[in-house]
Parts: sequence; structure tokens; C-alpha cells
Amino acid sequence: MNLNDRLDFFFRDPTTEPVIQPGNNRFSNLYLLRRDINTCFASAAIWPGVMGIMAGIDLVAKFHAGTDVTGVGDRFRTFVDQYITHDAPNSEVIYQLRNSMLHSFGLYSKRNVPAAQRAAAGFERQDYAFLLRGNPQAPGAIVTLLNQHPVQTVGAAPNPVRILVTDYQIDVHALRQAFDGAMAAYRQDIENTPQLQANFLMHANTDIHSLLDMYAVTVAA
Repeated sequence: MNLNDRLDFFFRDPTTEPVIQPGNNRFSNLYLLRRDINTCFASAAIWPGVMGIMAGIDLVAKFHAGTDVTGVGDRFRTFVDQYITHDAPNSEVIYQLRNSMLHSFGLYSKRNVPAAQRAAAGFERQDYAFLLRGNPQAPGAIVTLLNQHPVQTVGAAPNPVRILVTDYQIDVHALRQAFDGAMAAYRQDIENTPQLQANFLMHANTDIHSLLDMYAVTVAA
């Protein structure tokens, strides 16, 4: 397959129906995931739907960065900043939402502030509490800061920890809309940007398979 064929395969419209037949039983992982996300939202299964979006960002961020080895947080935030929130602070919030849902299986996440930034920040740790909501007929801002609590000190000397707790609302329908738009925008950027084409087709010297081989294809029985 040439590049356009690979892009058509990877970014296949999730509203099209899969047809399994001899010689045509390979499907894009992104296509299948996006179909499942649509099914979740259509059934008001918001929690797994948002988890699917977080997993989808993780998936495409590998291709955008051209690596699956290191810098998971960096490549996730970079993709979200460029294609979804267009705002670095909010890309961090979405990354913390990802961590809370995919790793903690809850709506609470903790981020340790880098040592070099702690004096200016005034705290060593930021905690994120999330509320998922939204109106499918009128999506609003993806991220809304609901409350920033006073910094609290936890623990005794000599190792007290100053913690900032922040409450965020995530408009899940705006997030889904932005995710769908990001897929179209990212595909267009691949078509127009040689470096993104190289990243998308990446076959690292340390791997047997390319990113496409490892993360793009599911073979139906």
C-alpha cells in the first residue's frame, strides 16, 4: 500500500460498517476503537466512551511522535495541545484525566511538581478531581476549572507536602467532538508534512515491526 492507502485504512470513517470476507478481514485499530466510542456515547455509556477517547489519543500520539518507547506523557500532551485543546495547561489537565481513568480507574489524579518549579508554584503536588458532564446538543468548553482550593500541608516535619487540589469539569461531548476533529486535522497534516509522514511510517532500528504493524491492524477471524 502507498501512503494514501495506509491513511485511508488507518483513518477509516467509523460510521461505515465492517464487512468480513476472505482476503478482506483486516481492520484499523483506530477505526474499531472509534466505532466503540460511538457505540458508548450512543448508549450513554460515558465512562467507557471517555476511556476510549483517552486510549485513542494514546494510540495516535505514538504515530504523531514516531515512537512508542519513551515520553508517553510528553507525546500525549503534545498531541492534545496541538489538535484538541490548543492550550498547554489544559493539555496537562486532559493528561491527568487520562491517568485517573486508565490507571486509577477513578476521577482523581496526582502530579508531583518538578523540583525546580516548586518554589515558584508554592506547592509540591497538584491533585486533580474531575467531574464528567455535558449536553450533546450544546457542547461547551472542554475543560473548566470549577474550584482551586487553598494549598494544604500534609505530613509532619521533616517531609511535609504542600498540596494544591483543583476541581475540573470535563465536557465529554465537547471532548468527543474535538477528538473527531483532531483525527481529520492530523490526517491532513500527515498528507502535507514529510516529517509526520516519516513518523507515521516509522520502523525503528530497535524494532522488528513498524508502528503500523504493531498498533494499526486487527485481523478478524
